[in-house]
Amino acid sequence: MARRGIKLELIPSISARITTFRKRKKSFFKKLNELKKLCEVDVCAFIKNPFDGKMEAWPSDPEAKSVAERFKNALAAKKKRYGMNQESYLRKNIENFANKLEKQEKKNDDLVFDMMVNGFGIEQAGLDNPEDLRRALGKKIKEVDEKIDHMSIDLNKIPSGSPLS
Repeated sequence: MARRGIKLELIPSISARITTFRKRKKSFFKKLNELKKLCEVDVCAFIKNPFDGKMEAWPSDPEAKSVAERFKNALAAKKKRYGMNQESYLRKNIENFANKLEKQEKKNDDLVFDMMVNGFGIEQAGLDNPEDLRRALGKKIKEVDEKIDHMSIDLNKIPSGSPLS
């Protein structure tokens, strides 16, 4: 016959809670020892006793500290290898998505402007919102201004003795 599962709720009696904590901690350390021996892995655990506030390390403090230090160094090496942590990775992703969004908006604005130039009305071009129309026209005006500036710079580079000047 199978055992019933335990209800996972706070044990009401403080003395029973302390006893259960001690027994389970001992059992937990035993399982860690088995894992270490059977799988040949480095294992450490830190448990803070909620009743007296003491921190306990398993295995002994020096050995647990060395395992924790190796883990910390492995994380640093991984960070160095990939050149980023979680925050910088997310910032990079946000930046990439913002660039993609900007490119797609430009593409959409170009399509809308082409539709308007080819005789489609504002409604047919999908610009029911005046703000969208203003944004699309503003971007086109900016592009034209940049082309004019670029062309005027190119004209200034022409030598004074050439037939174009």
